[in-house]
Amino acid sequence: MIRRYMYHIPAADPPRMPLWKPFTQLYETTPETANFFRLARLILDVCNDAMRDLLQSIISGGEQELTKRVASEKSVIIGSGHLSKNQKDKLFPSNNGLVTYHSLDFTLMYTICRNVLYNEIEIDSRNNKRWGKTPQPTDTSLLAAIETIRGCRNTFFAHAPSSKLNNKMFNETWIAIEKAVITIDDQLDRKLVSTRYKDEIKKLKQSSTDPKLRQTMIEKIEIERRFIDLYEMEGMFSSS
Repeated sequence: MIRRYMYHIPAADPPRMPLWKPFTQLYETTPETANFFRLARLILDVCNDAMRDLLQSIISGGEQELTKRVASEKSVIIGSGHLSKNQKDKLFPSNNGLVTYHSLDFTLMYTICRNVLYNEIEIDSRNNKRWGKTPQPTDTSLLAAIETIRGCRNTFFAHAPSSKLNNKMFNETWIAIEKAVITIDDQLDRKLVSTRYKDEIKKLKQSSTDPKLRQTMIEKIEIERRFIDLYEMEGMFSSS
């Protein structure tokens, strides 16, 4: 007798939605990511260059005079407790080395403005307790411009949850930093500095986002975040 076997063929499962998105969808350039990287360039490139030009406009005598001025406030700078060993080595190089402008990051330039050039930035600013505080929106002083950049930079790098920035936050932050940089630009010595930062900011806002440049900016952002984390951690311990 021939046995007949009945086989149950299960119905095909409905197609499942993938739990992941293709790389091109997940990490593609969007208006929000373009906002983020343009603002990163504004802070890391334009603001740093403007601050460096400000220092050179205030301090005559080149890097020898810069080194001498910084050394004169060594105890105050070291006492602030907010610099890493690497940063201290840049401000106080061994073997009578010079402090070089190109080696200064924003934190070091801010430190020099606050602890060395305080009177040039604003008369009696060491005693009026305006450093380290968020300025009023109507404050158009040079000190307020520097503090605006510091505050935006710290908020942007330390607290950004991802490499995306909506248009509202982008525009508000961009306008605040642009205003601050233009204030700095007005104080520059035009015999030394040819860059017009208002024009450079306009070009940057309209520029495209090159993928290779984005990777470079990601690396720079990570370095800035580490500095800010270290600054906040040492500040916390020094105040406890």
